[in-house]
Amino acid sequence: GLQWQASLQPAQVDSLTADSAVAGLLQPGDLIVAIDGQRIEGADQVSAQIQELGRRGGPGMIEVLRGGERLALEVTPRAGKDGQGKPVWQIGVGFSGAFSPAYDTLMRYGPLDAVTVAVRETGRLASDSLGMMARIVTGKASLQNVSGPVTIARVANVSAKRGLDWFLQFLALLSLSLCIINLLPIPILDGGHLLYYLIELVKGSPLSERAIAAGQYIGLALLAGLMGLAFYNDILGLVPR
Repeated sequence: GLQWQASLQPAQVDSLTADSAVAGLLQPGDLIVAIDGQRIEGADQVSAQIQELGRRGGPGMIEVLRGGERLALEVTPRAGKDGQGKPVWQIGVGFSGAFSPAYDTLMRYGPLDAVTVAVRETGRLASDSLGMMARIVTGKASLQNVSGPVTIARVANVSAKRGLDWFLQFLALLSLSLCIINLLPIPILDGGHLLYYLIELVKGSPLSERAIAAGQYIGLALLAGLMGLAFYNDILGLVPR
């Protein structure tokens, strides 16, 4: 259920060293977008491209955005040493270390578009939940992912502190999870009744009372085991490590 967030620092020039190889060419505020035809997505890519340019020898082209205009500047890296005294190629520019990407993006939809997006998001969350259940059953995911009311209360508290939208999204996810669990083919649950109806449809006659009673006992045992595991993980999560 994890989703990664891109956090590349833009290759925007923050300062120039006194002996910079690009003095008079690059300026603070310039955004480097390409070096010798190689696209630059973030500041961490600049050094590798400068090393490649230096090893080839001769000047290279650095493309920057300045005031909405794209400029191509000819630059020749200089040989120098890094903080550990190792030889490196340098152009003498520094990037801001205070970059922090925005964590959230707010997207607003109209009434009709919101319905479509909500249905699509519900399908995605349902697919993720079923996938996690399948991984737990097959042993590809830890049983510690099963949680109970204590964890639900803790997550509800955290989401409520973050705002109404986060809390409503948590409630929606909780309702969807309960819906999925209720539809599992386990006797006692609604999914178990649907399973009985399916068997009756295929068999052509209803199940015997003895078979139904046996299924009820099996369903009770499965639910009791699931609830016991959930409470165990909840209590274990409260114990300091």
